Amino acid sequence: MAMFHFRIKSDKKSDGSKISAVQHVDYIRRQGIYSEEKESNKKFVENIITTKNHQLTLNDQFDLLYKTDEFGCISNSPKGITVTNKPSPTTFAIALKIADETYKHQPLVINGSDNFKKKVTNAASLFQLNINFDDENLQKAFLRKKNL
Repeated sequence: MAMFHFRIKSDKKSDGSKISAVQHVDYIRRQGIYSEEKESNKKFVENIITTKNHQLTLNDQFDLLYKTDEFGCISNSPKGITVTNKPSPTTFAIALKIADETYKHQPLVINGSDNFKKKVTNAASLFQLNINFDDENLQKAFLRKKNL
């Protein structure tokens, strides 16, 4: 049986001054004086597999669908299927099949970094998946790799 212990503690800044637990919670939640940081952090790109029809998601909650320490995680979110924690090509292929079934074989929209998109097309071609991508360039790259 797993047991967990959580606590919020006061922390120290690099100059030695203390940060209260309330300020720390505000920072974590990006509330109060920290709310603007959330909006300014536009560099982060979410790696998501979805479709144009967002109504087909499994539900509007975050659900962990698959997790291994070595091969990554697959989760469902209101935005789509996410793949995290250094996923293997097999994990990408599983996520693509889940997305394809969930979204009723509609063309998949891949949102994320160029590296994420490359890994998605590599996994799809490696496992010879019968899927389609909404992005014309991704579809061409996938078909080119698949036919090699």
